Amino acid sequence: MNNKSFSSVYGLNSAKEFSIKYFGIDNEEFYNDENIQIFYKSSVLVELIKTKKNLEKIKIFIFTNCQGMHFTISLNKISIFKKYFEITHIHNWQEINDEKRLIFNKLLNEMDIFIYQYVRDSNYNSTSSILPLIPDRVIKISMPYIYCNWYWLFGISWDDTIQKIKDNNNNNLTKDEIKYILEKNKIDFEIEKRIENSLNILKTRENNLDIKVHDFIKNNYKKERLFFNKNHVTTSVIIYITNELLRILEINIKLDYNTDLGIYNSHVFQPISSYIKNLLKLEFEEDSYGDNFYVNFFYDIINNIDKETLKKKYELCENKDIFVNKKL
Repeated sequence: MNNKSFSSVYGLNSAKEFSIKYFGIDNEEFYNDENIQIFYKSSVLVELIKTKKNLEKIKIFIFTNCQGMHFTISLNKISIFKKYFEITHIHNWQEINDEKRLIFNKLLNEMDIFIYQYVRDSNYNSTSSILPLIPDRVIKISMPYIYCNWYWLFGISWDDTIQKIKDNNNNNLTKDEIKYILEKNKIDFEIEKRIENSLNILKTRENNLDIKVHDFIKNNYKKERLFFNKNHVTTSVIIYITNELLRILEINIKLDYNTDLGIYNSHVFQPISSYIKNLLKLEFEEDSYGDNFYVNFFYDIINNIDKETLKKKYELCENKDIFVNKKL
């Protein structure tokens, strides 16, 4: 968040005083509403509402990858956000052409709160090029790009995974032999090293950010599944981020971890096998078809199945390192 210093709420001893002073409403039903009771206790929200007229909504602009899109869904599960906030999300990986630029700049100028993931300077939507466009009055809240590459045998690079498997095997292996190789960890997929590296990178990225998730992921990835694939987090991570935002905005409520966020990222699901479960001592169940998934995946690679066929069979995404196989 930017370094703006929010003033304390002086002279507001009750929700009634708050509703009269900032909304011009002296109505018992209004100021007894649970949202108003929450609202007046947050100096952050009071500072924002000072600039509003006629119950105009506080505007939030979320500029992130798809993690932020589902973050938007979780916020709208909270009564105070549904009633007093207007939330817009735009993917930060989409190029903003000249036509979209006008709309984008208009959003930036109208926003009260800007939530963003850091984007490197090499990208057309880099953070360094976007932040100067935002008015000083806007509250800026930063959150990390979150990824995982240790729940699965393959790593970040599709080509590296293929090469590691081919370097350690020949094309005469049966599926039973492949299963034995995986069960006995005959190939070092460097899972522990990947965990350490990934978490260290995340912690470094978070140094100057407002919302931090490193400790939550480190402390919970064995207890429950936190990622559907390397880029797509589960609802627990989304709800944790939501609650961190509530803390920053001084909104004294928490979204329950059992909150239903609806269908979420089912199209990018990657199975976790018993090999990973046993290696990492995961406390949740592996996916029932996870072992067959990796045996077949392994078998196809050592038998030089072409990438187009692999795509159709394993439903590879565009970056060729995300696999989904619902048939096994």
